[in-house]
Amino acid sequence: MPSVRQIRQGVQVQGEDESLVWSFDFGPWLSASGISTASAAAKKYDTLAGAGSILSGSPTISGCRVLHRIATVTAGSRYRVEVGITDTDSNIWEGFMVLDGET
Repeated sequence: MPSVRQIRQGVQVQGEDESLVWSFDFGPWLSASGISTASAAAKKYDTLAGAGSILSGSPTISGCRVLHRIATVTAGSRYRVEVGITDTDSNIWEGFMVLDGET
C-alpha cells in the first residue's frame, strides 16, 4: 500500500467560473526516476459521491510533475483531488490536495 502525501500544503481555492491547470510535483519523493503513468480522481468532502466531473481531460506528465485541468467546481464545496503515479522504477506513489470552490 503506497503512502499518500499532501502535494500542496493547506487548502487551495478555485472560483466556480475558473478552469485552471494544477501542477502536482512528485519531485521531492522521486530520486532520479521520472513518471511513467499517472491517474487522477476527485472526491467531494460533503458527500460520498465522486466529484469526477471537476477533472477535465486526462492528466499530463511533465518530468516529475503531473498536470491536470480542474473546472466547474461548486462554490461552498470542498474537494480532495488525488493523483496516483507509477515511476520509472515501478514504485507507486499517491498524492492529494484539498480544494475549496468559491464564487
